Order: sequence, then C-alpha cells, then structure tokens
Amino acid sequence: MDRQRITLRQAAFNLPLLTLFRVSMSLELALNTARHALLAYQQALDVTGHNIANAHTPGASRQVVRLATTLPYTDPALHNAIQPGQIGTGVKVADIRRVRSEALDNQIWSETSGWGRQIALRDALQQVEAVLADPTTGGTSSALRQFYQAMHDLSNNPASLGLRAIARQRAVALAASFRRDYQSLVDQRTQLNQQVNLKVDAVNDLARRVAELNAQIAKIKAVGDNPNDLQDRRDQLVEEMAQLVNITTWTDDLGRTSVFIGGVDLVRDGTVNALTAAPDPLDPSVLQVQFSRDGQTAQITGGEIGGLLAVRDGYIPDTIDRLNALVMEFINQVNALHRTGFTLSGAAGGDFFVAGGDAQSIAVDPAILSDAGNIAASSTSGAVGNGNVARAIANLENVRFMDGGASTSEAYHRTTILQIAQAAQQAHADATTRESVLTQLRAQRQRVSGINIDEELINLIRFQRAFEANARLLTVVDSMMDTVINRMGA
Repeated sequence: MDRQRITLRQAAFNLPLLTLFRVSMSLELALNTARHALLAYQQALDVTGHNIANAHTPGASRQVVRLATTLPYTDPALHNAIQPGQIGTGVKVADIRRVRSEALDNQIWSETSGWGRQIALRDALQQVEAVLADPTTGGTSSALRQFYQAMHDLSNNPASLGLRAIARQRAVALAASFRRDYQSLVDQRTQLNQQVNLKVDAVNDLARRVAELNAQIAKIKAVGDNPNDLQDRRDQLVEEMAQLVNITTWTDDLGRTSVFIGGVDLVRDGTVNALTAAPDPLDPSVLQVQFSRDGQTAQITGGEIGGLLAVRDGYIPDTIDRLNALVMEFINQVNALHRTGFTLSGAAGGDFFVAGGDAQSIAVDPAILSDAGNIAASSTSGAVGNGNVARAIANLENVRFMDGGASTSEAYHRTTILQIAQAAQQAHADATTRESVLTQLRAQRQRVSGINIDEELINLIRFQRAFEANARLLTVVDSMMDTVINRMGA
C-alpha cells in the first residue's frame, strides 16, 4: 500500500507543468465565480431586507435586483486551436431598480387634483349654505315671513301702538338678518383668502423639497446609479402637491421631474418659480395667486386651492349679488307702497327702509325707529282704522317681483339657498366618485409597485439558498486548491 501511494505521488509530481497551470487557473476561475455570486446574492438579500423594512412606508416602491452574467473567460485551447471556447465567470448585480408605472402615477396625480378640488369645494359650499339656511329659529326667510305677518296683523288694527311696535321690531330684525347674511358671506370670503394663502405656502414648501431632491437625483443618475428611495420620496411630494393644485409633470433623462401649473413651470430641474398671494389690483380685498418670477397669474383650476378659489371668486360673489338684488328690490317695493300711505298722525308716508346700495347697509328709516306711529298703514289721511297700505305691504309676500316677475321674495331667497345646497351636494357626489376612482388606481399601483411581505419572504429564502450554495462551492474549491498546492507531489 505504501509503495502504491509513493507511485501515485511520483506520477502527480511528474505531471506536465502546463497541466498543473491549467488546473490551477480553472480552480481560480471557480473561486472567483463563487466570490461574485456571494457578493451578488448578499446584495439581493440586502434589497429584500430593505423592501421588508419599508413594507408600510408611504410612497415606497418595491425594488428588485436585476442579475446578469459577468463577462465570460475565453480559453483559446478549450476546444481546439481554431475555435476558442468561453467559460462563464459567474453573476453580478446589473442594477437595482424600483418597480413603478409613470403612466399610473400621472393618472393618480390627475385624479388627486380633481378630488382635492371637490372636497375643498364641498366643505366651503357647506359653510355658505350654513350661513344662508334657516336654523330652527331665525334666519332671513323666517324674518321675511315674520315681517309680512306683522304687517298683516297691523292692517287689521292699524291704530294699535303695540302692533306698530311689533311691526317695527320685525322690520329691524329683518334688516339685521340681511346685514348678518351679507357680513357672514364677506367674512367667509376672507377666511377662504387666508386658507388660499396658507395652501400657497404649502405648495411652495413642497416645490422646494421636490427641487432639492431633483438635484440629488441628477447627481446620482449622472454616475449611473438608481436613486430609488429619493425618487419615491420625490413622487410622494408631487402627489401631495397634486392634492393642493392642478399640475402636469415631465421627467428628463437625469430623472429630474419638472412640475407645471397651467403650462408655467413651478419646478424646473432644481429651481423653483414660487407662488405668491398678492392683493388683486381689481379687488384688493382678495389675494391673487401669481408666480414670483414675473407676476403672471397662476391658472389654478384644480386641487384644494382651485376649489377654494371657485367658491371665493365665484359662488360667494354670486350669492352676495343675489342677496343685494333681493334687498334692493324688496326695499323698492316696500318703500313704493309706503310712500302712498299716511302715518298715524295723518302725515304722508316716507321710506320704510333705507339702504346704500347693498344688503350691508339696509336699515329701518330713522323716522319709524323714533316713532312707530310713522308707519304709513293707511291709504287715507286721517283714517286711523284704514290699514290698506299695511295690507298691501303684507301682500308682497305673494307678489312675484324677483327674477323679472318669476319669483316671490321668499322663493327667490330659497332658490339662492337651494343653488348653494345643490352645488355642495354635487361637489360631495363628485368627491365620492373621484375617491372611488383613486382607491381603484391606488390598488392597481399597489399591485404593481407595492411591497408584498409574503413575496419578499420567498425571495429571502431563494437568495439565502443561492448564497449558501455558492458558499459551499467556495469551500469545495478552496479544498481542491489546497490539494493542488499543498498535497500534490508531497
């Protein structure tokens, strides 16, 4: 047996040097192959762990490792001298990319902008409706009815000082109700102004952060890497921005996303053309949203700011106009009748109400405020029991003197309330519809980009097994090299 071992060792020692060299090179190639694989699968495990850690992070996208073969080794003598052969050298990580659909993101951002507009529109309109709608006690419609009823009661007993005092008090309450409605609408417009200003600041803050991320992303892209987490963070900010204002986007080759409002850049690459809220030259009481670079008015039609502007610049001014129209025509009708009558002392009647041209200034005439006997209830001078004028004023309740003779005063006011209520209801329905669409789109994005813990655990096991197998290969190759280097020929 010892003699046989000696013979084998001598035979190994006598192997041609070229053969030993080729064996050594082959083992080194196998060693490098195992080393490459260990590094690749270690990186794959790192990415899988990153996915698992961010499974519940808002805006985080699933990242995947794309594996590719390394450059093969060409051995001129592998097959024959004429046709060299190639030997694979292992695996490498070609890149780490995030799974994301740009088209789906754009859809979500568009729907988010529309949804933001509708919820802001709904909430603001509901506040306008609350201002105008009659509560259980009080309100302009109720005040109108009570005034007409007081004048009707006075027509039945025009000599009663008590009924005259009640009529005066109801007229004062009606004027106060008109003024309260007007001031509440103005106050609400001021509040919407403040909200617009705050949301403009929020848009600018988001735009600044997007620009900063654009600059970081471009630097990383320029050296061939994928800044996946930075892009996720940037897209999350863009989505938040879309809820505030209507936007469109464009992404260049360096991954920088430019953001536009109505075709004008808010963010371009790493710079920001911030929004400003400046007093409108035509109406300094409201803020006009402009771009800081050139003062150009921002064409904002969507997002929460778009909804607020629609109420501030559309619904509230229209409602104020209708309120003013009601007040002025009501005053004209009442005063025209009142001037034809006679007071308790037999003097000719004057104005019942006075106003400066809008609902804010309506008031009961000072002469009536000082003495309820100055209410001209009679159609005949000295006829104390005559209540014809008071009855005519009371009958205005059923006279269609609004909308060109189409509506009574109370019906006109109810229509004003109804229009706001219907608009609020429609905004609520639209918000619900858009929210449903958004839910579906986000679910679709979750299926494409979302992180599934079960899938990641499967990948974890898969990459772990690959790592272990290559570690085993490394051990085997190491043992073989030890045999060649330290044992052959010993």
